[in-house]
Amino acid sequence: MKIMVIHLNNINLCPPAISLIENLIEHGHDVLLVSYNISEMKSSIVKKKKLKAYDLGDYLILRSSLKKYVLRYSSRSKVRKFIKRHIVAYDCVWTTSEITVRDVGNILLTSGVKHILQLMELTDYVPQIGNIKCFRFDIEKYAQKAYKVVVPEINRAHIVKVRWHLAKLPEILPNKPYTVTIKEDCIGEKAKAIIKYLKKQKSKVILYQGGFTKDRKFDQFAEAIDKMNGEFILCLMGKDNDYRKEICSRYPFIHYLGFLQPPEHLVVARYAYIGILTYYPVKEAFYSELNAVYCAPNKTFEYAMCGLPMIGTNVPGLGEIFEKYNIGRCIENDDCESVIKAIRYVESNYQSMKVNCKAYFDSVDLDAIVKNIIE
Repeated sequence: MKIMVIHLNNINLCPPAISLIENLIEHGHDVLLVSYNISEMKSSIVKKKKLKAYDLGDYLILRSSLKKYVLRYSSRSKVRKFIKRHIVAYDCVWTTSEITVRDVGNILLTSGVKHILQLMELTDYVPQIGNIKCFRFDIEKYAQKAYKVVVPEINRAHIVKVRWHLAKLPEILPNKPYTVTIKEDCIGEKAKAIIKYLKKQKSKVILYQGGFTKDRKFDQFAEAIDKMNGEFILCLMGKDNDYRKEICSRYPFIHYLGFLQPPEHLVVARYAYIGILTYYPVKEAFYSELNAVYCAPNKTFEYAMCGLPMIGTNVPGLGEIFEKYNIGRCIENDDCESVIKAIRYVESNYQSMKVNCKAYFDSVDLDAIVKNIIE
């Protein structure tokens, strides 16, 4: 099958989209990827014969609103012209976000277009322009006419079905990485330097990998580590921004390790002792507060893949997984004493949790799920 995958953001910041591409290529599908920053993807994907790419260049996050909207409109026009010209040659179009659907537009409603609409986040509304709430994009219409709607977990599926008046429950495609073998001798110098740094630490490493956004809070974790007399160190990894700098300014003893292109960060995770996940319901742009409550982090699978027991905040998206598979512990309250208690619990169950991580990782068959979605 010939499949056009469209991700109108930096492809390297969306591991689930990368996993999808790897999955499709592995099963013999011809894939055309339309996205930003494709040149920065790992060469083992980019050089695949089954992959063609339309690279839109660097995805720029601009503060100047006028310049931002001019460039965004120009980019949108470019994308629409390209897709309109090539869409007839493809059996299926797979979009990876509500913003991608908005920017591609009515082409997806054309008769004969088989559109799979995947949602990485849970949104209350989709703005037509910027984040202006009163000008809404009719995402519901696109979801209702899509061949399939895809979300990463079951609670989100039910919410989306009700919210967008869908006839069928969306398909569930968990945010699990597709690549499971990463050779350490194939990673770059930056990743090797981080691993060397972690190996030198006398304290056990508690690691966070992910984005630095308002729904991620680290105060209670930092305060807990500070109270534990050097027994642990707290390390953060992810794309840098002002929020990360603010966190490390408040707690100078936090170790910021920088950002690595996926999947190199997974090699680094092997050298940690515990992985943390932090989700708090906040209203951010057009994302729903329920986005954090029913989180579906690829990080649970990534940590599990590395045999890394976890500690998370007390939300259903984490609690249900931890309880079912015994791979981690949610903190009872949002304070440092609860974090310390969770750390001690994980320590006392450490070996069994490491073993259970494999069972959790193996519980999802991405090949079967993606095949079912397409067919």
